[in-house]
Amino acid sequence: KKKKLNYLKQYIDTSEITGKPILTVSIRETMSDYYYRKSPKEEKTIRKAQQHIGIDKEFDHNGGLSTTLEQLFTGVDIFDNEVSFVANRFVSPISSTLATSYYKYYIMDTIKVDGIPCIDMSFVPYNSQSFGFTGRLYITNDGKYSVKKVQLNFPASSNINWIDKLRIDQEFSQTPDSTWVLKREDSYVNL
Repeated sequence: KKKKLNYLKQYIDTSEITGKPILTVSIRETMSDYYYRKSPKEEKTIRKAQQHIGIDKEFDHNGGLSTTLEQLFTGVDIFDNEVSFVANRFVSPISSTLATSYYKYYIMDTIKVDGIPCIDMSFVPYNSQSFGFTGRLYITNDGKYSVKKVQLNFPASSNINWIDKLRIDQEFSQTPDSTWVLKREDSYVNL
């Protein structure tokens, strides 16, 4: 019986979050070009490359598991008032309606991110048991206060079923017409 499971050794990795050994269920990487036009408004995403590694690939012959994972782990839009992730809704740390009554903010430092002066601001929910994030916002210190980078984590005391740790990192870049767009997103989930 042990010999049947020997192939699992190729999927053992080290957690980005905890540094402990983990069994990789799924690693999915996608590289895309995103095109956006203000007027008339149009958005287009062209997928350039995709890679999928993990034991889910071994067991998912009809695509059902892949579809479920893609629905659970969709991209996060912090500019929405509520963020959907793993079939739950969370208040965004930059929500225009709820953020200041939901989160406490602390200015930690001023630093440069990709050569751009930014304010390093940490945030935590007032109630650590609520569906909120802890994390850092890196906001441009140019009078426009645009989000350059964000890191979202689950509070240690959160109880979201089978999720042990979660981290979402996003970086934004400015286009020639001064619009800020998502440049990179990395999501790490320990189950």
